[in-house]
Amino acid sequence: MCSRRASTGLGIALAFSGWSACATPHLAPSPEPALAPRPAPPGGEQQRERRRERPAVGLRLVVHPDDAALQVNDRAYGPVSTALGPRGLLALEPGVYRIVLTRPGFQTWRAEVAVDSQLEPIHVTLNAVE
Repeated sequence: MCSRRASTGLGIALAFSGWSACATPHLAPSPEPALAPRPAPPGGEQQRERRRERPAVGLRLVVHPDDAALQVNDRAYGPVSTALGPRGLLALEPGVYRIVLTRPGFQTWRAEVAVDSQLEPIHVTLNAVE
């Protein structure tokens, strides 16, 4: 096989009936297509800056068992384990919310929770029904 490689890193090896040949194509670099810059949407940079400055706001829950169903203001979010984001956060605007956690065989947990810029976790352990 070929032991030399072209400066482009492309080598072509040919093998026919016991003989071999190497070819290294001389390729001129292809010109890069010129891309016109996209015009920025009006206020786009300002919106990005505001998003960077704004801290994450929402509800941080730590629930056991974590497959309890979550409801916020009568809206079902499904199991806590899948309803919360990667940091255990359910993004909500600041305000007061009715939180309900249910799971068959466990007592229902209800609370009114105020959401503001503080992300203090709420720890809930559902008690089994006897």
